[in-house]
Amino acid sequence: MSDKELIKRLEAMEGSVQVGINFIYDELRDRRLTRLTKVVLWLTAVVTVATIINVWLVFMTI
Repeated sequence: MSDKELIKRLEAMEGSVQVGINFIYDELRDRRLTRLTKVVLWLTAVVTVATIINVWLVFMTI
């Protein structure tokens, strides 16, 4: 189920069962954290590669 569908279901449940609403909020939070984790992983890899290239370039100039 997409995020938009979950948000629509959440809006439809307003005022009803609190447990169901909390489940949907938790699911949306988990999906956002998963996407954020993937972005941080890629950025870490890019910075690591850039650092290795930088160290290699400095070593070559000595």
